Parts: sequence; C-alpha cells; structure tokens
Amino acid sequence: MAEQKDDNKNKMPRWLHLIGRFFGILPPAEPKAERPKTVTGEILRVTKDMGAAFLAALIFIQFVIQAFKIPTGSMENSLLVGDFLLGLKFVYGSPIPFSWSKLPGIKEPEKNDVVIFKFPGDPEYPNNEPERHIKLINTLVFGTLYFDKEKNGIVVHSPKDFIKRCVAVSGDTIAYTDKKLFVNSKEIALPPKGMHIDTRIIPSEMDTRDLFGPYVIPSKGETIKLSGEGVSLREFHWARSLIYQENPKSKLETVMRIMVGDSLHTVFRQKGALYIKYSEWDWHAFNQQLTQFSEKVAHAPVTVHWSFYLDGKEIKEYTLNENAYFMMGDNRDNSLDSRYWGFVSKRFVKAKALIIYFSWDSFNSFTDKIRFSRIGRLIF
Repeated sequence: MAEQKDDNKNKMPRWLHLIGRFFGILPPAEPKAERPKTVTGEILRVTKDMGAAFLAALIFIQFVIQAFKIPTGSMENSLLVGDFLLGLKFVYGSPIPFSWSKLPGIKEPEKNDVVIFKFPGDPEYPNNEPERHIKLINTLVFGTLYFDKEKNGIVVHSPKDFIKRCVAVSGDTIAYTDKKLFVNSKEIALPPKGMHIDTRIIPSEMDTRDLFGPYVIPSKGETIKLSGEGVSLREFHWARSLIYQENPKSKLETVMRIMVGDSLHTVFRQKGALYIKYSEWDWHAFNQQLTQFSEKVAHAPVTVHWSFYLDGKEIKEYTLNENAYFMMGDNRDNSLDSRYWGFVSKRFVKAKALIIYFSWDSFNSFTDKIRFSRIGRLIF
C-alpha cells in the first residue's frame, strides 16, 4: 500500500510528459492496443472524417475565400469574361455568419484595389417584395432561403456581387471630365490594361458616363442631409443607398411628390434601394424625365419634393457608421458602376481580388476554350 502511494507520488504529471515528448527529451508513450475493426466503427470513422472536412471547407469559404466568375466585360482587359478568380475576405474583414457584422480586417479598401462587393442596387428580398416573402435562413453557400406566401413554396435569392476597381475613398473629391479621372484635382491614369471602346463624349445631360462631378466621398461619422436647401436629387438618391447598405434589415421608403405650380400632380413611393437603369430608380434618368415633363407643362414650374422614412420614422439627416468608396470598371465605356448607383459602403465590401484560378473562353473554338496563359495570374 505504501509502495503504491510512493509510485503515484513519483509519477510525472501528464502535461509535463507531453512537453517532454514534444521537445524529444522523453520517449513516446507506449502505443495503445488497436481495437478490432467493425463495419459500424468504419462507417462512424468515415462519417466523422467527411464531417470534419465539410466543416473545414465551410469555415474556409465563410471566413477566407470568396469565389467569383467574371460575367461581363466591365473590367476588360484587366479581367476577361469567363475568368474565375478568388478573393480574400479577411483582408477587409470576414463576415460573421447570420449577421451583417464583420470581424476586424487587416486594412480598409485602398485606391486601385480590385474589390468584390455586394451590388448596392439589389433588393434584400426577392423582387423587392418584403411583404410577400418571409426570410428563413442564410445557407452561407447557396444564398438565402425565403418562403413565398403567394406560391406557398421556398425560393432562393442571392443578391448579385460586383467586381470593380476602387478609385476613390472617403474624404476624396472625384470628378470625371472628357473620359479623364481626377481625384483630389490630380489626374489618375487608366489602369495598364484598362480601355475605352467609344470615342464619343456623351453630354452629362444625357448620361453620366463621360462627365460627372466633382463629388466628395462621405466619411464615417459624417452627417449627410437628405432634404432641404442645396440637396440635389443625386445626393438624395446616393445618400438613400448608403443608408440602405448600413441598415439592410430596416424598412426604407421614399415618398416622391411631383408638383406643378402649387398643385400636386403625382405621388409615388420607392422601397429599399432597388436600382434599375433608365427608370425612376435612376436619379439621372428621373431628372431627365422631370425636364421633359417641365417642357410639356411650361405654364407652371415643375418641382419635386421628397420625404425619407427609416422604419416608419421620417429622417432629414443621417450620420454614417462606415466609410464609403467609389468604384469604377476598367472598361470605362462599358461599366455599370458608381457613376450611376453611387457609393459603396464598407459594410457591402466582401473581398480583395487575388488570383485567377481558371479562365474559359466560351466564344473560342473547343480546343482553345481554356485560356491557360491566364491561370495563376495575380490581380492588380
């Protein structure tokens, strides 16, 4: 009995033995006798291994990698249609599952970064109809599941991701004159593989593609006005978009009142931040429609008054919680970007583009469809 107590007293603690084995000071522990294999045991082992691999892949997709396929020519010739690329989420901050919050990132988006982000003009609910759909769960991989009350079924909705080059950040003043980009009054050269495909200069009255600004990119903590003297239609629409990006779960509504003289002519409502080019959702197109309407009713002035509601409460100013960025495509004449739908909030930024891992040319012959020369290229 006394000898057994002495053995227990002299026995080395397990944690100290593990440290000794790690540094090679102590010999490894004697291997345990193997248990006989059974069918049930093997099934459990394989299931456990597959589950661990799936969980690791899910964590990797959620926090590290963002996959993206180039669908249009807006980034030509830096990125081509059919390029498959990977972006790093943790650079700007990995998303926290089932929320709109993020983990701290390594850095903020910088000028000249190629950025993957959620398109600010896409609605949070399918067809921009929150009354019709009930949000069920974000699958993290395949989009968000919604219950459609009218069809009594489940639908999958995944707002589009865009990829553009960040050309200006919060605090910068940006302008675009005759296809030349100026940031803080300094001309910024076109990216090495960027391009223009149209020699025309479209007047700003017709389109904002070739002429706009100067615009000041708002910053975190800055209070932006939504109405009142000096607030243009463009400023209001872009401010509304930033508020939507910072409050994607809230109910946003705009009430637009068209006045002819002192008489009310039309009232219409806009919900969320849905963007449709060349419609009343496009501030520039809406402005053109107002001008044309004014010419038809020249007997009285035409004015527009708007009210903005956040969760049912009218607000006339808003303090930003995140920085904002101005994004443009490298193909400057063929890109739906910040020139049309405004700034991108830090909250909607998803990843920094890193590398092309595959490239497929669907317009070429079968033997030349894979662009081997593009595989493995880093994105700058």
